[in-house]
Amino acid sequence: VEIKIQRKVINTPLGRMVQKCVAGAWVEELEQTQETEDKDEPERSLFVFLPNDPFRRLCVSIGNMVVFDIVIYSSIGVSCFFLMVTPPAEDLPGDVPIVPFVEMVRWNQVFTFLFLFEAIVRIVSDGLYFTRTAYLKSGWNIIDFTVLTLSLVDEFGLLQGDGGTAKVIRMGRALKPLRLMKRNQGMRQVIDALISTMMPVAYVVLFSLFNYFTFAIIGVGLF
Repeated sequence: VEIKIQRKVINTPLGRMVQKCVAGAWVEELEQTQETEDKDEPERSLFVFLPNDPFRRLCVSIGNMVVFDIVIYSSIGVSCFFLMVTPPAEDLPGDVPIVPFVEMVRWNQVFTFLFLFEAIVRIVSDGLYFTRTAYLKSGWNIIDFTVLTLSLVDEFGLLQGDGGTAKVIRMGRALKPLRLMKRNQGMRQVIDALISTMMPVAYVVLFSLFNYFTFAIIGVGLF
């Protein structure tokens, strides 16, 4: 009899409403419990390294070293200098390069592997994408990673047979000066401000084009 009464109560509109409220509260409580557990659980970088892992702590200490930053800054500066003085071709007649081409190639390889070491240190320290301070959650780090990927493809000659694609890959080296700007807080603020104004400027351009088009149609109709 009690079971029949419970079923009758549940099948009423009020009973179904109460059941939904209870189920919703239970689901909300479960989600809050899951979020609390996720916050309490320490984040793993690359799904492997805990915050107290010796290798991750070593990478964090290396990344916070002033000497490490100075070496990276200097390498980016010298790499940009080599980028400016690199001739468009090796066999240009009467063109004597400031730095021998072989030396530039050798130093570019050293800088590429140094930047690869820096990326590994940052990724192990902060995580690649699924942590709160992940490496690829910063637009500037995405630029760094893109330049590094293009440099590695160029160094290993993965697209050496394809002339057009190889030229496009080498053109990616023109983004290297942006890596130097990333490390200057003032330049970062200026570039971020310019990027944030792109959409309002696009709206102004569209509004101007609409006005020009409207008055052009009026002019054609009148004259």
